[in-house]
Amino acid sequence: MNENYYEFTISIDSEVGDILLSKLEDLGALSIFTVDSHEIETEIIPMLEQDKTNVFDDFGLFSVEMDLEKALIKSYFLEVEDNNLAVNLSMGVGEIFLNENDEIFTADNIPQDRLSPELMVERIKAEIDFISEFFADLDYDISYRLIESEQIEEGNMYEAELFQLTDRILVNPGVSESDAHLIDGQILINIVPSSAYGSGRDETTSLAAKTLDDLLLELHKRQGVQELKVLDLGTGSGILAIIAAKLGVQNIKAIDIDQDAVEIAKDTAKVNQVSSNIEFTNEELYEQDKFDLILANLSSELIINLAKDFPKHLNNDSYLILAGINQNDLEKVLAEFKKVDDVKFKILKTSELNQWVTLLLSYKG
Repeated sequence: MNENYYEFTISIDSEVGDILLSKLEDLGALSIFTVDSHEIETEIIPMLEQDKTNVFDDFGLFSVEMDLEKALIKSYFLEVEDNNLAVNLSMGVGEIFLNENDEIFTADNIPQDRLSPELMVERIKAEIDFISEFFADLDYDISYRLIESEQIEEGNMYEAELFQLTDRILVNPGVSESDAHLIDGQILINIVPSSAYGSGRDETTSLAAKTLDDLLLELHKRQGVQELKVLDLGTGSGILAIIAAKLGVQNIKAIDIDQDAVEIAKDTAKVNQVSSNIEFTNEELYEQDKFDLILANLSSELIINLAKDFPKHLNNDSYLILAGINQNDLEKVLAEFKKVDDVKFKILKTSELNQWVTLLLSYKG
């Protein structure tokens, strides 16, 4: 018998796409994929401009007016097997919800596999509202439809396959055993399932990881890396902190405001046997905390807001990796750091992928 799924389509500002992916997996999404602005710009829009028509496909309407700063996210949840068990938004009073069997639930204790699509929309909206506390003026749209499993194209399913992140780093997006054959100098990072943002597949984490790998390789040749003090700000799944630890750094602090992310990152570090090298926390830095390297894979807005604070936590002759910068915001980011101190901060390297930019800066305090 074919299984039915509810397909939820979410259009949201691209800078928070990775964060929402993680939240959707926490809600129990079985498969998630995105159509990002680069794909729309390089593949879909040229096709539309050639045909001079609007084109419909299985996933709706794409038009040449589509906002290139949007991420289009599709996620899939199994239909509740027995409609009598489904908890419906219309069958509730306040925070009390019922199903056809007159079972009573509160908003906090409804099992994920009992949620009606209307209630799932409310859950998704709640997650977006939480994200909105840190990203101003988020614009989004949510729709859903019931489909059969055959309507989910195999190529769009989340691929939990081993992939190469940098020349030295392979990523296994799962904790199952991998048959990867590592050559001399290569390391394997295992990612705990449901840690979608920061797995390395997204542009911002990929750029940050490559910049980090190159920098640590150069520092290893010059002075070694064991004694470096490293801060991973906005650690997410913990992948950047774990990469640093696997490449020899022994003193790492990793911070995220999301306690769920912190717990996942701790699990991921344990799987990779580097827990003793990393302190994971959701607490703020102490004023006296100083680091030789700060990793900040955030958003353009957060980086601009934090620019004045970075010097307080950087040692003399230190480094700063800034990732998650949208190309449209690059000049604003550079202007802010110039305003903070254009003598002590120097740009050593700029890396770009699609619409994203990562900066490597040195700091002479």
